[in-house]
Amino acid sequence: AEVDENGEKLLYHPRKAAEMQAVVSGQAVPVLTKGIVLYSGNLTSGGADSVTAGAKVYADALRQGDLSSSATESTGGASQVQVGKALGSVDADGFILLKIDL
Repeated sequence: AEVDENGEKLLYHPRKAAEMQAVVSGQAVPVLTKGIVLYSGNLTSGGADSVTAGAKVYADALRQGDLSSSATESTGGASQVQVGKALGSVDADGFILLKIDL
């Protein structure tokens, strides 16, 4: 976002930009590289039932943004990059605690 709801430039109002959780063009964007997160997205290649505490979690090579419990993509081709490990199994609401370490 470049301006707020009143048309004021956020470049000159960093506090307002932070309140709106907006990033002004040209500013750096923080990216998670390490930490513990509660994940509620899709777990492909084996599904949620196959993930237990200590299981390795991979970035799915075919489905952008999804995570996988398998080291190879579903077509059996290229290997996938490990992004972390599970700290438990998927709960009743579909959430899982992951330790990310890129």
